Amino acid sequence: MGARRFQAPSCAVLLLFAAGMAIAGTGHWRRGAFVMGAAALAGGVIRWVLPQQWAGMLAVRRRWFDVLLMLGAGAVIWLVALVVPPQ
Repeated sequence: MGARRFQAPSCAVLLLFAAGMAIAGTGHWRRGAFVMGAAALAGGVIRWVLPQQWAGMLAVRRRWFDVLLMLGAGAVIWLVALVVPPQ
């Protein structure tokens, strides 16, 4: 039970990202991109807050690198969703 509990944060981020992909797949790409960006931002915040042994698969490298990469990716996804004009 203990090992699975530590994978809950990474599973939550993965499920949120998958939900964004499903939304984008239905034709609402901008909403899907916002959800995917929120998943990346949430992953960055979770990695920043949780200790190394509780972060599960969100802990890949050093904490500052993981946080910077995930927050940056989430911000870029949101920026693209905002900047690309609707068709």
